[in-house]
Amino acid sequence: MSCPPSQSDNVTMTEDFGDLTVGATRSREIVRIETFAVAPRWLFVRVETRDGAVGWGEASLEGHAEAVDGAFASLRDRFIGADAERIEDVWQIAYRGGFYR
Repeated sequence: MSCPPSQSDNVTMTEDFGDLTVGATRSREIVRIETFAVAPRWLFVRVETRDGAVGWGEASLEGHAEAVDGAFASLRDRFIGADAERIEDVWQIAYRGGFYR
């Protein structure tokens, strides 16, 4: 069920993320990214937006959960404030943003 947007939902936030400027409406702005290590070898990621939407993902690399968690620590600051609906932009920043270069 979808609610009509309020006036405050139409406010646009922009922030520079390296080669790409990502603009986010306040309702879908990423506000929190958390990682959860689960023994023996998994890492799960929880992403939350300003409007309360939550997404979960798996970011495991067999036997290297700590390294992947470190990568998320590096990327976390880039994605806070980004528009969660611009998935391709978020992916491109993560993939091309320099952590693995």
